Amino acid sequence: MNNLNLLPPEIKDEINYAKKNAKLVSTLTLLLSVCIVFFAFFLVLIIIINDQKNIANIEKEFSTKLVQDKASMEQKASDLSKRLVLVKKLKDNRTDWDTILKKITESTPAGLQLQSVQITNNEKNRAIISGIALSDRDIVLFKDLLTATNYFKYVDIESITENGKAASGADQKVFVLSFTLSGGKVN
Repeated sequence: MNNLNLLPPEIKDEINYAKKNAKLVSTLTLLLSVCIVFFAFFLVLIIIINDQKNIANIEKEFSTKLVQDKASMEQKASDLSKRLVLVKKLKDNRTDWDTILKKITESTPAGLQLQSVQITNNEKNRAIISGIALSDRDIVLFKDLLTATNYFKYVDIESITENGKAASGADQKVFVLSFTLSGGKVN
């Protein structure tokens, strides 16, 4: 079969233009569709990148906050450690006055009577005990007993003087002893 075209040339040209226009419209539609798909792809890609950036910023802020919290906690731990060291130092340097007075009482011989006790826990100031004894032997025994307790060091007899007769008829001796607490503290 032969393909005969009996249409006038103007109509033929219009049909050809119409075919070309249809092809051009379909090509433009395809091109526009591809551009829309690429635009949508890049738009989604930009949204994903921004979300990743936001997630990274949130993680950075969280990490910064964690580091600050840990630094704060470390600072508090350091402060607590310093306080504990200070408390331990104060506790180690405290003087147990009850024990000291008990040791003085336990070291006092029967023939001796204490009149005054002046004690400080300062190592530079010496403590002073004064009293009355029936004999020099009681005073020396008291000095030796104080030295033997290890609570007192540098126990010295400062003076012994006659005081006259006691009710029992024996001579009384007034004495003054001085000493330093061992280390200024008692454990």
